[in-house]
Amino acid sequence: MPSPTIRVALPGYRADTDNNPDHFAIYGDEDWVLIKEKLHDTIVAPAGTCTVITHDLGYVPLVKVFGRIEGQRWALLQGDSEDLPMNIEVNASELKIWNWGTPRLVEYHIFYDQIVAPNLLRKSLRYRVVGEPDDSHPVIAVAKNGINAKLTRDPNDFIYHSDYNTFKIVVTGLFEPTVPHSTPATDYLLAHDWPYAPHVIAFMREGSLTEAVLASNQSPNTDSHLKFSSSGADQTNMIFRIANSHPTNDIVAHIRWLIVV
Repeated sequence: MPSPTIRVALPGYRADTDNNPDHFAIYGDEDWVLIKEKLHDTIVAPAGTCTVITHDLGYVPLVKVFGRIEGQRWALLQGDSEDLPMNIEVNASELKIWNWGTPRLVEYHIFYDQIVAPNLLRKSLRYRVVGEPDDSHPVIAVAKNGINAKLTRDPNDFIYHSDYNTFKIVVTGLFEPTVPHSTPATDYLLAHDWPYAPHVIAFMREGSLTEAVLASNQSPNTDSHLKFSSSGADQTNMIFRIANSHPTNDIVAHIRWLIVV
């Protein structure tokens, strides 16, 4: 007998016959809902100091921290940022935001998702519960393989739980600017038609190379010449900062971008 599951297909697809996870808002067959939010806030990070936010989860969680560059332009902080003199650290009890510059507006998100090595979690489904009477309100929850959804209260035990907010990918696309040779870090703009400055996640692949990197990184390939300095957005455009160190060759940057809310 098949294990119970829950599927919610996107418009234009059938939940009973489609097996492509990219066609679903919820695909309870597997644990592909990565992000379950615990808390978020917008604060001012003082100059020249470390701001500590306590989460007390007892493990290292996934975090997203954005620093405002100016106006409605924000940058995702990933280690050391080239746009902002800031970096972040996270441990089993605290998120630390270091600011070496002027006071800066910061938005942070801390998620229940535990940072673990690949393949340590089995990704299949056994149990389902809808509105159990011991809950203070009705919920929809799908637990991982071997875990009873009626008993556990650990957010990391669930593939999906309606109590925990998740980032949603609302639109994605491919942007492929050509970066001229010997170009220092330069902003490449792509209009997003969103009513505010959105959260943008982006990956860049250089020319014919196979590696894709997040912002603030460069491919480890010895033939690499593009550095993906940062990604962000203002109220009008997504902004991707890229440099090309090759003395003679113009290189195409293949940027896969996602707007998440």
